[in-house]
Amino acid sequence: LWKRSANIYPMYAVGLILSIIARMGAGRDLPSQGVLLSQVWLTQSFVPWLPARGLQQQCWFLSCMVVYWLLFRPLYGAVRRLNLRQTLCALFLCSALPWLVVIVPYALDDENWSKYAYGDESSTALWVITLKFNPVAYLHVFVFGMCLARLRSLMAPKSASAIGKSDMYVLPADVGRPAAAIARLCSFGAAVGYAGLLVI
Repeated sequence: LWKRSANIYPMYAVGLILSIIARMGAGRDLPSQGVLLSQVWLTQSFVPWLPARGLQQQCWFLSCMVVYWLLFRPLYGAVRRLNLRQTLCALFLCSALPWLVVIVPYALDDENWSKYAYGDESSTALWVITLKFNPVAYLHVFVFGMCLARLRSLMAPKSASAIGKSDMYVLPADVGRPAAAIARLCSFGAAVGYAGLLVI
């Protein structure tokens, strides 16, 4: 946490100070002390109504990263104990979890769930804002990245000369064709990912 924060916090603090000066220079009121303190301590994404009321709203995700840096050791300790099949299952679950924000509103027959205004203090609006900003709502992305690293380590390179080749990964003998296909995808996964983005 200390190492990562030291990389980002000085520039973040400078940006925050400049934002305060710019707002005061324009004759506009500053956010409340509580909102400013939450930004100073990088906790603005923890409470639903804080991210949209502060300065430098685009930096809200840094407060999520603080949580993930604190959780890194226990989470990665658990991920490192996963075998290949468990890792693939974890990747699938992390990928499936975001679909809840599609399935649940559809089940509730609420197609406009994501369009609630920040001034709206209804329970639905608070849930929507929590899903958009709270660290818990993005934890699966962080875990997904660790599972990808675990998947890569489970498919050890054959040799140093094999690095960069399409057959650089070997799998344990007891895995089936689906896992072997995933091993192949790891050799050109970036190209597949970019192709998917182009399709979208």
